[in-house]
Amino acid sequence: QKAKAKLTARLRRAHRGKLKSTHRGCRPSTGSACSCSSPEHYPYSVQLLFCPQITPVAHQPIMDERTDLSAVPSMTVDPSFLEKNAQAHTSVLTAFADLIDNGKEAGATTVLVDTRKKSNGQGRPAQHIVRISDDGCGMSEAEVRKGLMSIGYTEKDMSTGKHYGFGSKTSIPRIGSYALIFSRNARRRCVLGMVSSAFSRAAGASDTKLPLCSWEASAESFTMISATSADAPLKRSERVASLHHILACSRCPFKDESELLREFESLGSAQSGTGTRVVVWELSKDIDISSAHDLRAPALPDVPFFSLRDYASVLYLKVGCVVEPRVRIVINGQPVVPRDWHQNAYLRELRQEESLPTPNAKDVASQFEGGAKASGSAQAVARGGSATLCLGYPLSIRSLASVTSMAIGEPGAAEKKAAIQTHTGFFIYHKGRLTRSLEKVKTMTHNGGGHVTSERRITQLGIGLTGFVNEDYLFATHNKAAYADVKLFGALLDAVDAKCRAFLRRVVTPKYAEARGLLPPNMPKSPAPPPAPKPKPSPLSREGLAEQVRNEVRMKPRDASDPAVGRVVASDSKGRYRLRARDFSLSEKQYLARELVATQFDPKNDLPAGTAAAPTSLRGAVVNVWWLPDPSTNTGGRYWEATLSAPPVGVRAPSGKGWFALKYSGFGQDEDESVFVAITPGDAGRYAAFREDGEVLMGGVEITWAKSSQARAAAAAAELARAAAVESAQAAASELAHSVSGSPLPFAQCTPTPAPAGHQRPGPPPTAAAPLRSLAECTPFEQLSRAPVGAAAALRQVFVPRHVWPHEACDEHCGAGWTAEVVHETSTSLLLRFPHARDSHGRPFERVRLLPAVVQPIEAWASARERRDQAPTGVALPSENAPARALPTMTTSAATSSSQVSRRRLR
Repeated sequence: QKAKAKLTARLRRAHRGKLKSTHRGCRPSTGSACSCSSPEHYPYSVQLLFCPQITPVAHQPIMDERTDLSAVPSMTVDPSFLEKNAQAHTSVLTAFADLIDNGKEAGATTVLVDTRKKSNGQGRPAQHIVRISDDGCGMSEAEVRKGLMSIGYTEKDMSTGKHYGFGSKTSIPRIGSYALIFSRNARRRCVLGMVSSAFSRAAGASDTKLPLCSWEASAESFTMISATSADAPLKRSERVASLHHILACSRCPFKDESELLREFESLGSAQSGTGTRVVVWELSKDIDISSAHDLRAPALPDVPFFSLRDYASVLYLKVGCVVEPRVRIVINGQPVVPRDWHQNAYLRELRQEESLPTPNAKDVASQFEGGAKASGSAQAVARGGSATLCLGYPLSIRSLASVTSMAIGEPGAAEKKAAIQTHTGFFIYHKGRLTRSLEKVKTMTHNGGGHVTSERRITQLGIGLTGFVNEDYLFATHNKAAYADVKLFGALLDAVDAKCRAFLRRVVTPKYAEARGLLPPNMPKSPAPPPAPKPKPSPLSREGLAEQVRNEVRMKPRDASDPAVGRVVASDSKGRYRLRARDFSLSEKQYLARELVATQFDPKNDLPAGTAAAPTSLRGAVVNVWWLPDPSTNTGGRYWEATLSAPPVGVRAPSGKGWFALKYSGFGQDEDESVFVAITPGDAGRYAAFREDGEVLMGGVEITWAKSSQARAAAAAAELARAAAVESAQAAASELAHSVSGSPLPFAQCTPTPAPAGHQRPGPPPTAAAPLRSLAECTPFEQLSRAPVGAAAALRQVFVPRHVWPHEACDEHCGAGWTAEVVHETSTSLLLRFPHARDSHGRPFERVRLLPAVVQPIEAWASARERRDQAPTGVALPSENAPARALPTMTTSAATSSSQVSRRRLR
């Protein structure tokens, strides 16, 4: 209403001066016709505004000939349009794939592609034809007319991607010059159409002509449709003319109408009876049909395939039983086997799946018409965009390394290397449909500069690496061989490149080192380091690491928060370096020369917990040390025999306890090296050696004891265990002296006395205590420490279970344990005295030191005993001679007491 009011005011202002005198004599009440409506140069709408006597006519529109759209000329499609539009498919294989997509989207389960020779029997030579058939839902005459006689028309949704309405108009002319389309739907309507630029040009037409005809199929015959309806919009005369021109076409492989109708009888499956078939003749020059079971075409950069069978095997994504194609493709009677990307199928080596970063929703929505204000389905695609990556190797790393290391003049080397290079890259899928084949990321396109070794080709340039990317948010161009949004596609490739570089560093490089014999057997994998924070700018500067890189010096970052450490190697970027771990995996971060510093082993800080420096008694022991292979030979690493000797005397050579010199048999002094040997006391099987730069040689993997030196290593471990026991006893005595007198006594006075004759003192477990001794058996210092405590001292009482000293007599608590008092308490031990326990001569026992976990409060034990006495038969309670938290819950029987069961379980 507002718009109408504005238009009325504008028209009144424009025509007020011209019509003012004309309408002066009008009388609305007279009912006569207005005399001022006679001027024909004024529109009817303007007369209606100024003259209220004019009666509006319902069927007369308020517009003039200037707003009639039917008067605007329409576009005329030249006969050469189809041939020119076919250039959208650079490869004929993508044109076949487009027709297979049409069958799949029509609900087909099988698509047949076959070639044969056919003649119409009218003296013309037989010619090769290609048929593409499916068992989909078929099409009506109206659907074929809209699909073939219109440009950009489509009724498909976005479930399979974005559609442009160019599919059949680009793919069919790319395969051949002439094509007939046979289609049969569920209503038994049979439609025949022709798509050909050559037909229109031969007929002398000024625009593109598309003959179209349809029949009604019955059980016995076919009847041409005469009536016009919504499903069949053509007239009978148009159908008759179309059929005549189809049969009169140059080199048509069908001689009459009956032969055309026989194609409908063999169309579709036996169950549905519906489907579509495209018959193409005068094939394109780049189609090779000489193979009995395949069609071939020249390989192109964007479609690097020579065979339609090979291209169809990767056209739809298959990952085991999780993702399977919904359509079966058969070429010349032989089914196409889809490539299975599942584990141990195609990617047999180092297969790994990764999730790629989620794209920006606004960037995804910009692909649609309307951008951020697109339809609801477009917004759903934009919000739920995701992509997954699967990568690995179809060949083993060992086989790949042997091929890449072949000499240039070696027979077959060039062909094998070219085959590996050709099959390097990723297949890009959109919702399971192939878009880009063997797309190479930035890492794979780097030439490396100069001479590139086999190791660098595999571990840094990613030769032989392949896989797939399955995304659901990028829309392809109308030929489905490229992406419309180059920015989004570039961001996807950058994410794949980052994952690829990390995969080469952490997985491929150690595997290559293992395949080439650079790692010893059973070498454990290094854990993935946490992401290092960005270092602060350092004012330090130093020269390049040319000498350090040449010698592969072991270095670490100057930033203490960065945990990376390893041998320094040159990176792809000039002036930057990476750190190679001992399993040959490379650090994720690249470093400048001034950000690195050489490492050095310090026994005080770097010695592992639970180990001690090896004693000098190991001098002369023989070990086997793993060596990397000689670069001049093509052999793997091996163990070399060496002898532990006294460290060399020199200013720079390390010396002291634990340091030895490794002297290799058969080599001079130049090959000797200094190592620090660490052994676990009491366990000769747990040991390691450290070089001067801090690199660890894992015991049992990179350094092993020779058979002749295993006994000597066991003796050294036992010697360390005895020394640790003496040191622990001295520390306990010093702590005891400090708790009684307030000042520690010399260690000579704290040495424990040996056990009496006939009483063997076994090495106690961590939760056990030494056997009890009477006061007369103690040293003078121990007797002094056991002096009675004053009556005023209030000591905490605890309960010591009987299983601590199972061979000692106990007459307290019905033989379940002893009552003890805490004399002194620390965070790790308790000094106890026994107020009631006596030996056979009536003498009190010595004070002992136990762990807090061994004893329990006397109140808790008494309460547990009371519950035990009151509990009915069959109810299990904690035993009285062991801590309650150390025993499992179980029921008792009449023959076995709970205390006996508990003791047996503890042992």
